[in-house]
Amino acid sequence: MKLLTTSVAAFLMATTVSAADLDFGGEVTAKRNIDTDVNTIVLTPEVTYTGVEQLELTLSSDLSVYNNTFTLDETVEVLPTLKFLAEYDVTDSVELFASTSYDLEAEDRGDLTVGATFSF
Repeated sequence: MKLLTTSVAAFLMATTVSAADLDFGGEVTAKRNIDTDVNTIVLTPEVTYTGVEQLELTLSSDLSVYNNTFTLDETVEVLPTLKFLAEYDVTDSVELFASTSYDLEAEDRGDLTVGATFSF
């Protein structure tokens, strides 16, 4: 319940900051593993900030909705792992990025990854 309350509060505060620079979205992924007979549905809400030219900051988290049984009620009882991503467009074909995660339950930061992407 703490997660739900915090998420709603963050959403309300973020919309007052600058709605033009924030993008709220996400995706739902449904999978079936035929070999293990496992069905899963994962909800990934995402907030992206684009207020600085050429820089995009993204915050997201995976929430398990279904894993052969309905699991969303158990998911909100556990603090999530937040994923952070920063992407900077150097040119139209070169992008620099940095990513990490933070497990709120374990109070532990994940690996910090930096790199570059060249598109052609």
